[in-house]
Parts: sequence; C-alpha cells; structure tokens
Amino acid sequence: MKYLFKKIEPKWQAKWEEAKVFEAKDNSDKPKFYGLVEFPYPSGAGMHVGHIKAYSSLEVISRKRRMEGYNVLFPIGFDAFGLPTENYAVKTGTHPRIITDENIKRFSNQLKKVGFSFDWNRVIDTTDEDYYKWTQWIFLKMFEKGLVFRDRTLVNYCPHCKVVLSNEDSQGGKCDICHSDVVQKSKDVWYLRITQYADKLLEGLKDVDYPDNVKQQQIHWIGKSKGAFVNFDVDGIDEKLEIYTTRPDTLFGVTFMVIAPEHPIIDKYADKITNMDEITAYRNECAKKTEFERTQLVKDKTGVRIQGLEGINPVNGKKIPIYIADYVMMGYGTGAIMAVPAHDQRDYDFAKKFGIDIIEVIKGGDITKEAYTGDGEMVNSDFLNGYTKKKDSIERMLEELEKKSGIIFSNSPTQSVGYYPVSELAKVRHTRALLSLEKTKQIRELADFMENQDTLLMLKLDGLTVKLVYEEGRLVQASTRGDGNIGEDITHNIPAFENIPLSISYRERLVTTGEAFIYKDDFRQLKDTIRDGNGEPYKNARNLASGSVRNLNPEVCKGRHVHFIPFNVLEGIDEGTGVDSREFKLMQLGVLGFDTCPYVYMEAGKHSEKELKEQIEKLKTIASEKEIPIDGLVLIYDNLSYSSKCGKTGHHYKDGLAYKFEDETYETTLQEIEWTPSRSGDLAPVLYLIL
Repeated sequence: MKYLFKKIEPKWQAKWEEAKVFEAKDNSDKPKFYGLVEFPYPSGAGMHVGHIKAYSSLEVISRKRRMEGYNVLFPIGFDAFGLPTENYAVKTGTHPRIITDENIKRFSNQLKKVGFSFDWNRVIDTTDEDYYKWTQWIFLKMFEKGLVFRDRTLVNYCPHCKVVLSNEDSQGGKCDICHSDVVQKSKDVWYLRITQYADKLLEGLKDVDYPDNVKQQQIHWIGKSKGAFVNFDVDGIDEKLEIYTTRPDTLFGVTFMVIAPEHPIIDKYADKITNMDEITAYRNECAKKTEFERTQLVKDKTGVRIQGLEGINPVNGKKIPIYIADYVMMGYGTGAIMAVPAHDQRDYDFAKKFGIDIIEVIKGGDITKEAYTGDGEMVNSDFLNGYTKKKDSIERMLEELEKKSGIIFSNSPTQSVGYYPVSELAKVRHTRALLSLEKTKQIRELADFMENQDTLLMLKLDGLTVKLVYEEGRLVQASTRGDGNIGEDITHNIPAFENIPLSISYRERLVTTGEAFIYKDDFRQLKDTIRDGNGEPYKNARNLASGSVRNLNPEVCKGRHVHFIPFNVLEGIDEGTGVDSREFKLMQLGVLGFDTCPYVYMEAGKHSEKELKEQIEKLKTIASEKEIPIDGLVLIYDNLSYSSKCGKTGHHYKDGLAYKFEDETYETTLQEIEWTPSRSGDLAPVLYLIL
C-alpha cells in the first residue's frame, strides 16, 4: 500500500491541532512529564537533518508518556538572537525584526509538517522583550554577586559570517551557516562560576533521571576535582611548566609532556626551537578545529615534538620530550599536562603513535594492550614501591615534592598537622575590634531593624570566633577573637582543621573572620572518648571546639574534626569590583575554596514578621539536616557602606542583630543548697538540681 503522506499527514496534523492533544493542562491531577529540547536558531535556511535527529528521541518519549496518562509539557522556542541575522539585515537593508519573524514562521511550519508534538501554545522567542528583560535581569544579578566574569579564551570563529560559533555549529571545521572554514580566535568572553556550585550540582545529579553516560558528561562539564599543581623545569632555560594532576603519585610514570598549541612558551622561546616552521604549520591547522574536534577521545592523535625544549621530571631528574598536541586546551587547567601513558588511555594512544616509552607504575593491567586506569600496588616508583592505597601514595609523593620545592600545596593532605607545638598562646592585638552584635529574641525587633535595607539572614554558628590573615596567597596568621581587642595566636593549629586552605589564588592581603566548630554528629562520636583539662567529658560541641583550637599541641587538635566557616571579610576582595555587597565578598570566599555559611538574602520591603519567621524555620531546618551547631541566627545589612555608617558601641557593632532562640525549659527538682564563700568573703548559694 502506497503511503500518501501529502494527504494523510496534513489531515491528522489538523485534527491534532483542533483537539489540542499536545497542549499541557494547567492544574491537572495527572502525573507530570517535562521534556525540553535545545531551541533552534531560526536561520533563513530553515531546518536541516540535525534538528530532526536531535528532537526525535524526546518526541518519541513525550508521545509515549501521553499514552501512559501523563500531563506532558513539551514546549518549543527559538534562540533567535545572533549576528548572522544582524549581518543579513545590514546586507539586505531589511530590519532584523522582520527577518527574525519570517524565519520563525518558516521554522514553525517545518516543525509542524514533520509532526513534532510540541505545545504550540507555549512558544518562546528570545528576541521578545518580555523574555529577554528577564535574562538581562538574571545576568545583572549574577554580575552583581560576582558569579560572572570575563576572560580570554579560544572560540570557533567564521571569518565570512563574522560570528562566533558553538561546537555544534562548526562540525568538521566548517561553518554551519555558510560552510566556510572555521578558525580558532582568541576573544574575551563571559564565564559563569559553575565550580562554585560544583558540590550542589554533583549532588543533584543523583536525583535526576539521566542516562549514566549523560551524567558522566555533566560531571566532566562541572569540572570539580581535587589534586595538586606540580612544576616541571625546562632544561636550559629559566622557565617552569606548571601542570595540574589528580594523581601526583604517578610522576615516576611520566615519559613526556604535552602543551596546548597556543601555549605562550612557544612564542617566548621561538629562537630556541629548531623546528619552528613545523610547529607553526601545526598550530595553523589546530586553529581550524573546534574544541569538540580537538578533545574528543576517539579521534586520531596528532602532535609535533618541540625540538630544542625538554622538560625535567621533578622526582627523578630525567629529561622528557615536550610535544604540542591539539587535545590539550589552553583554556583548561594550565595548558600543559604530564603524560602517564601506562595509566591514561589518551596518553597511551599518543605514546604508541610517536614511539614514546610507557612505564607501568600501578600494577593491575596489561599495558601491552591498553592503559590501566584502576588502582593497585605502586611499582617502578622508588620510595612509593609497595604502596597499595591511593590516598597514602599521594600523601607520600606530596611530602617529597614539598621537600624539594619548599612549597606547601593548598589543602595538602600532608598538612593535617604541620606545625610544632607551642609553649604558650601568644597574644594578638586586632587592628580592628572584633565586636559582637546586640541580641534579641523577638522576630518583631528583627523586622524593625531592617529599616528598608537588603539584609542577609544567616546561621549563627555555635563555636569559637577565629580570624585568618592571608598575605600573597598564603595563610600567615590565625587568632581567636578573645575580648574583641586582644586574641590568642592559634596559627600552629590551623593545619589540623578539616577545611581551611593554607594557600589561595587571591594574592592581595585578605583578612576574614568566621567560626571554628565541630559538627554535631562528629561530637556525638567524640564526646565519650575525649576529656577536658579536669578529666571530665566535654558537655557540648562548642566547648570541645574551643578546647581543641586553643590547645598548645596540634596533635591534640588533629582528628577532632574542627571546621571553619567564614562569616565576614575585614580586608580584601574589593579591588576594582565596584560591588558594595557583603554577600558578594562571602561568595568570593567560596570561590577561593572556603566553605560557606547557609543564609537567606532578604530584599528590602519583603521583611514582614511572617516572612522572617518562615525563613528562620527554613534555616533552622538546614542546620538540623547538616548537623551544624547553632545558637541562633544573625540579621546583617548587605550594603557595606551603609553598614560602616551604622557605627558601634563599646561592645557591639550596630549593623546587625543576633536572634537568639527562646531558652529551652525543663522541670527540675531542688536537691540541695550549699553555701560557698566568694573571693570577697561573701557567702554565695550553690544549687544542686536534678532533671
């Protein structure tokens, strides 16, 4: 039977539209399903096979869900902004609005003819003012909070269309619009600080129904990793190649290095490179490839050895060749990698092609066939031979590297206890008084205090206030609050904390205050095994944290799971930002590697007692779920200029208010009264109560 598509398909498409079978119903009792495709760019050419391919799988799923009784939301939209439209408008003298509307109409008709079951009642046009005013608002808010920044990177650029293209629109090194050759061009672009939310994003992946391969792609995109920076000397010149690795314990297996074709060392030492013509030709070819084409794992490995430059392995002093290869990107990490071909498949393929040595340093696989990427016993690794646990071998390698370099790596596991005990705690005079805040137990007073100002409502951690001072990216001093003017030096104990970075990327002076505390679940595990100076068990986590932090011996502090969360920045993180926000500074601390204190941003004018009560309960729930010890909350002004104008009393800053929880009450029985003489000779009663 011949399929008469011109007769059959329009008939049923008209019936579908008339019956509104693809429209999602508001407030429906049916189970919900939401499917979202990447919105097409409505070019003048119309749809191509890539659109059909990309949308068909979710189309099938959406139809299946409707048949299963789901209320399906399957919208469509048009990512309609773009320079191609503007360029075409200039060329033809036609207004971009007219061109965009015509192209959207063309795309819509084509999508309907194909039969996609989109909800045409919910169409998004990104050039609609009602839409982009919100994207602009979101961007500005993110900018204000320091969550977007500009940096230079390589982009896919079409010289003919004069536009930047995505990887998807430049497959095969050709522009998807005009089919001209695409080149790699260095350009300032906007970035989002995704890594600041890495933990939340990774945790959220556990709750979404994604295929495992998609989850792995997301994990790679989020980009959270823990590792160390290692410097490789370059033979004969005063230059180091810095690499980042999550497995520094495999350094004995490094047989070559690879740098990005764009790495500045090439141009800096071009006079020492004897095959510069070959290098230049390869760089020109790389410039035509997209990021995806350069980094995909399955592609054939290409590269050129740099004649005249050799690296030096920092653990054994061996000279190793340096290559340029397109699979290393300047915009990722440092633009240089150490290659361990026995235990990385990409390095393995590269080594096989170029005849480079492959040295096994982890037993467990057959490196004659492929790289072994699992764990196992360390071999061919000198002082690491025999180690079987990755954590132990990494720590031992870092110890050796730190000895050689004199540098202590940020958050190095070797620094869990790194300073010597002290005979006494030296006094530290604070250049700015560390005062407390006035207290209240009334939500009404919190509402009155806000004075139509944006505020932060944050947890009041129950621990010991600590001040940290960083100079040139290194922690130089830590001290307690003390009486607000004079505290005690506890720098010797900081490496025993669980989460304080010993070095940060911020190179100016930074002074931050926060709370040293012990999570409640950790305290429950410790309280029966640790005694105070009088031989008594600690009664609460606050006392244990205070006793641990102020101990003369860091070995005592070690293992007590003391954590630090900052709540204020006294100096630093304001140069050139133009942002007068407390929240901004706290978020920047998160970027620098500090844990962040849970809080709620309270906008001016939205601070009714009811709203405050709801947010207080929300934060209390968060603290309970995360086992964070708190004794109240803090309401403090976000605007730093306004805060500074509020002034202070002899004991309190006036830019915030501490909300203390109502005292817990219990019924007790008076058992005995004992009269004890005081220092002045007066008699004072001592009551003995039982619960």
